[in-house]
Amino acid sequence: MENTLHVDDGVVVNKLHGAAERGDVVVFKGWDGADTIKRVIAVGGDTVKCCDAQRRITVNGVPLDERDYLHPDDFPAKDEFEKVVPPGRLWVMGDHRSASQDSRDHEEHGGEGTIAEDEVTGRAVAVFWPLSRIAVLSTPDTFTQAFAENR
Repeated sequence: MENTLHVDDGVVVNKLHGAAERGDVVVFKGWDGADTIKRVIAVGGDTVKCCDAQRRITVNGVPLDERDYLHPDDFPAKDEFEKVVPPGRLWVMGDHRSASQDSRDHEEHGGEGTIAEDEVTGRAVAVFWPLSRIAVLSTPDTFTQAFAENR
């Protein structure tokens, strides 16, 4: 999740978060059973695709401007994919895509790729440690602007 989160960052997690939305950073039981933290890119019923002509991830045909959170030395995705997210499930990706084991990786290895909404244990809302990294984790503008009509 670099650069949004660094290894050993202390994160405040809201366990009364309600339904996960596009752009949320969520904690869930990962495919290996360990606590995992990733960004929700698409929700049930969405079509997530890589990539458009400018090499951007699209959700329902809307390109995402991921510059605010994508690792500066990275790219939206290495390989092309297209997935319709089943109802009740989430497509999650790390912010450091080339180093992230996320929905893309899980699907490539024969899994569903998505996670169930009820597997989310909470939404990360802030970094509290180390003190030099204190920050609020808000929904990136690309999600709030592009999908405002669906909120």
